[in-house]
Amino acid sequence: MAVYARHLKMLLAGQSIPLTKFSAKLRGRIKTLLEAGVLEQKRVGAGQSISVISYRGLEKYCQKQYPSGLDAAIAGVSTRAEAVAVYRDAKRVQGTDREALLIRVFSEREDLLKLNDISLPAKAWCDQAGIAGLQLRDGDKLEISGRIALVENIDVFWAFEKLGVSVDIVYYTGGRFSGRFLSCLVPNEHISLLHCGDYDPVGLDEYLRIKKKFGAAEFYIPANIAELFKYSKKDLIQDNQAILARLRLSLDEAVKRIVRLIDQHNGGVEQEILLLKNLSH
Repeated sequence: MAVYARHLKMLLAGQSIPLTKFSAKLRGRIKTLLEAGVLEQKRVGAGQSISVISYRGLEKYCQKQYPSGLDAAIAGVSTRAEAVAVYRDAKRVQGTDREALLIRVFSEREDLLKLNDISLPAKAWCDQAGIAGLQLRDGDKLEISGRIALVENIDVFWAFEKLGVSVDIVYYTGGRFSGRFLSCLVPNEHISLLHCGDYDPVGLDEYLRIKKKFGAAEFYIPANIAELFKYSKKDLIQDNQAILARLRLSLDEAVKRIVRLIDQHNGGVEQEILLLKNLSH
């Protein structure tokens, strides 16, 4: 976005810009301006350049696109509120300056969970309300002394007991867990992580991502995993072929096992199948 705003500012200042400075995406954005006669593309020497025909038209366009001005767009934004003011679109900022960490706690251990060196009574919170929520900011220090399951999907999060797996904490990742969680979680000899994700390229990729930082990480595979692949879905791998190709090179035994099943069935399996009644794990 900053590159595009800089280009527009240069054009308003009367400068021409070589066409090669515009990426394919940016060329798509200026297409309407060229068709409307606001900008023109002309040959200069051996190449092509973009220049302004209607300065008033370009000024109106910039005011509509960037209500806070081109300089603000060039400077960039760090919060969603700023993104609304500068771009009219909060989604131009992918993250926020904090996030909610949703957990269920099963252990009574007093040293189980610390945030910035303060022990938290998360088990009592869960007993009273069914769930505990922590606010996590950049720079926070999250310490866990126990076994934590990272669960990708909400139904499995709420009914984790049905898996028959013993853990101290269940953390709902909502898909891919955040980089902030990884940076705040303090490695220690008392923590182990069980990644419970979909049996597809993204689920495996997330497992390897956390294992890279925390060696004590496992990928949850039920005993009947081969049987469960009769519920596989091709959609789970169609848009993730690049990830799948990379996973085929992995030496991790869990990854190799699931990738073989994915290739055999030409699809992945969503982890909600684990909650289906009358399935033995």
